[in-house]
Amino acid sequence: MSPQVQPPPSRRRSRISGPVAIVVRVVAAAGLVFDAVVHLLLAPDYDANRGILITQVELFRIQAAVAIVAAFALLGVRRRGTDVLVLLIAASAAAAVLAYRYLDLGPLLGLPDMYEPGWFPLKILSALAEVLAALAVLVLLAATGRRSPVRGDRSGGGAHRAQETSPPPP
Repeated sequence: MSPQVQPPPSRRRSRISGPVAIVVRVVAAAGLVFDAVVHLLLAPDYDANRGILITQVELFRIQAAVAIVAAFALLGVRRRGTDVLVLLIAASAAAAVLAYRYLDLGPLLGLPDMYEPGWFPLKILSALAEVLAALAVLVLLAATGRRSPVRGDRSGGGAHRAQETSPPPP
């Protein structure tokens, strides 16, 4: 009898083409960079708002730095884990601006009280950029789907392993 030949392991297949995926990545990165620029522009306006651990200026500068790093990572590292991390960064930024717009959370975990019950043009544009970045990365993640493990492989990393072929039992 001849040995059984296993089919090749399944790979992650994108449902969007290469150029479209690049455009989606650039849109998400642009949203993150715009968000960073707005945070850097607005930071000095919040100099007096201090928490126990950090000021709002420092928080805005950290947010800007994280958004810029995430944008570069999104463009330079094409891995699902990177995309998930960037999605969490963009979505958490959008969630924060919405939460502090509509909820008076007070000082929270050493953060300053950032409740601001109004909208102004840069805040609106920043929130839209954060939502746009999150949605764009969500499209990337949805288009690539999950990797399917190789049949019989319970480790979950079957797509990364070489397929072993063995002769059938006697």
